Amino acid sequence: MVDIHELEKQAARSGFNESYRVLSEGRHYRISVGARTLPAGHPSFFVEVFVYLCARASQVDIPRLESAVTFLKELEMRVFLELQRRQQHIC
Repeated sequence: MVDIHELEKQAARSGFNESYRVLSEGRHYRISVGARTLPAGHPSFFVEVFVYLCARASQVDIPRLESAVTFLKELEMRVFLELQRRQQHIC
């Protein structure tokens, strides 16, 4: 169970106006929930699903990439996918 009020308080105290909690993490994914404080003082809550496209090793796993692309296309079709450009790397 996630205490959304606590997430909101942590976001207000953080330097980035955001906090999150990892709900589940596996070798190929991570699921988190979080809160952001907006300038007007109203919180915004979100769910993040990370699908790692590349293994943490140096070898590319083509079947896994194909599976991940299929999953991402399904999310995009259902309007759940938002790609953000931050200082992050896919692989």
